[in-house]
Amino acid sequence: MKFLCGTYWGSHPDTLLILYKSYIRSIMDYGSFIYLPKNKQDKLKLERIQFAAIRCALGYRMSTPTNILLAEAKMFSFEERTKMLGKAYIAKALSNTETDASLGHEIKNSPDPDRALCERLEAEQTLPVYTDGSKIKEAASVGYGIFCPATGHRGAGSLSPQCSIFTARVLRN
Repeated sequence: MKFLCGTYWGSHPDTLLILYKSYIRSIMDYGSFIYLPKNKQDKLKLERIQFAAIRCALGYRMSTPTNILLAEAKMFSFEERTKMLGKAYIAKALSNTETDASLGHEIKNSPDPDRALCERLEAEQTLPVYTDGSKIKEAASVGYGIFCPATGHRGAGSLSPQCSIFTARVLRN
């Protein structure tokens, strides 16, 4: 990427961010929720790869704070994205089997969350839950909705105008 970016010449920052997302981040994301290191130093090494690519793409200096980098690039940190990918994977796995609505509380309150999750994944119960996140061009904000026909549970909300559809879809899960 360093060869493609330059102050007075080179690719547009949006093009470089697309390159980062499609090539570098896709490699880092593959299985990241399984192999995410517990060691802070190893996590920081992975985060620094992301920060270096964003700095290169957007032309920021090393002194630019990382939270500014992520906000300007409209991205999550590597650890946050890994957690989101893990949740999405679990949701997809659970959508193929029946689940009780108390699954989240059971796992959260369990002394061994991994074991509790494995036990629940083996269950043969289904509870369909429909979710959506969207943005209307004329509207000032992003909205999300949740509906469970079995229990009749309904929910909806509006997010900040700065939020993207991606943010709404992450929050609805």
